[in-house]
This record gives sequence, C-alpha cells and structure tokens, in this order.
Amino acid sequence: MTKICKRCKIEKPINEFHKHSGYPDGHRARCKYCYLNSFLVRSYGITTEIYLAELSKRENKCDICKENCKLFVDHNHVTMKFRGLICMKCNSAIGLMNDSVVNLKNMIEYLEKGNKI
Repeated sequence: MTKICKRCKIEKPINEFHKHSGYPDGHRARCKYCYLNSFLVRSYGITTEIYLAELSKRENKCDICKENCKLFVDHNHVTMKFRGLICMKCNSAIGLMNDSVVNLKNMIEYLEKGNKI
C-alpha cells in the first residue's frame, strides 16, 4: 500500500508515514521525513538534511560523552539555536544543572576534590 505525502507530493510506502487514528487510512498526511523536517525547522531552525549530516559527521556519538547511542538535538533554551547532538544522559545532566556553566564547573570541582580523598 502506498500514499502520497501532502507536503513533498511523493508517493511512498505506507510505512513511511506515522500511524494516527485520526486519519481515514490510519496514517498522517505528511511522510516521516517531511514531518521530522517541519519539527526541526520549527523547533531548532535546522532542516532534516542538516540533522542527518550532523549525525553522520559524529558517527552517532554524543558530543559530550562520545558514547555511540541514540542522539537528541541539544539547543540553547534562550535563543532556541541548535548546539549539537547529545545522548539522553548528557541532555538530562545539562538540564538538571539549568544549562549553567557555573553549576557544571562547580560539579567538576566537587568531583575532582572528592577524587583526592
């Protein structure tokens, strides 16, 4: 079964559309690629092409811990500008520290001091 994307107008296999019970055929009108592109542009000002290029450039490794894992878009919460791609653990750590360089430096000092004990 195929469907034509409302945005790109390309006929694609139905599995390239997110499922959604609110549509007559049970799938969204825009394909996954166009849906992702719309979200990335609206949220972070980057396109799917930029996102995929950034993923490839990093070889799916987190910008912070360098682990090979699922990556998420990191952004400045004031400007909403794209900063990089990081894993859930690193994203959570930054968020718990309120994106504060001072808090993160204090955390590093604390850990370094504790390692001398």
